[in-house]
Amino acid sequence: MALTKAMLDELVGDCKTPQEMEKLYSQMLQHMINHSLEAEMQAHLGHERNKKSGGNPRNGKSRKAVQSAMGELEIETPRDREGTFEPQLVP
Repeated sequence: MALTKAMLDELVGDCKTPQEMEKLYSQMLQHMINHSLEAEMQAHLGHERNKKSGGNPRNGKSRKAVQSAMGELEIETPRDREGTFEPQLVP
């Protein structure tokens, strides 16, 4: 998906200092990592979240703090009931 200049301008909003831009980038990075982990879980289980399946359902998330160049990120790794999910993005 390509973002338009208007979309990017709206996202940046009122950020005026490098520190504000770093905070925005950190929030975006954290969101993208968590979203990617959810997508990995969906691919692992073979069905979308909250869809009925007869097999191995989701079983919550575990949270951990990860240090990045932008500071500490709160990562939420999804779990499956059988414990077979091994994330590729953040092992």
